[in-house]
Amino acid sequence: KLPPAGIDVVVHETPATADPSHVATVGEISVGAFEVDHPPVVPALGFRIEARGASVVLSGDTKQCDALVRAARGADLLVSEAMNLKMMEQRAAMARAAGNERIAVMLEEACNYHAPTHAVAEMARDAGVLRLVLSHILPPIPDDGPVVEQYIEGMADIYKGSIAVGRDLERITVGT
Repeated sequence: KLPPAGIDVVVHETPATADPSHVATVGEISVGAFEVDHPPVVPALGFRIEARGASVVLSGDTKQCDALVRAARGADLLVSEAMNLKMMEQRAAMARAAGNERIAVMLEEACNYHAPTHAVAEMARDAGVLRLVLSHILPPIPDDGPVVEQYIEGMADIYKGSIAVGRDLERITVGT
């Protein structure tokens, strides 16, 4: 239960740098932030979290970018936003056919600043991460069933590690 005054928050500005710069330590957990490419939002940040010899990288909102590959190099887990371009194009066409030009344009524009699934697979491969979990799924898909396989189609041809579509409140064990 929240106290009546709410939550006390202290805001610290974090520099947007190409390589992870240390922004916090909480117990054994070290957090670094790095700038990713998500125009028109500047800066947009990703995070590398390390503890007990394990590392997790969170892409944040981004399109394909070298900074994410560098920050994720050798990570145990990359949690990356992902966008299935074919599905987004289909949704935009359906919106346009239904007479909703505004939604069609929004869907098309989102494709300019999010990472397509094949690009996410390339970044995971190039960074040498052990596992890949997709998040911030565009367009949204059901939790299971054939559409999940359609969503990640072709990714395993590029990235040979484990690929999963993350789910809200899912817990993932990293390290030993």
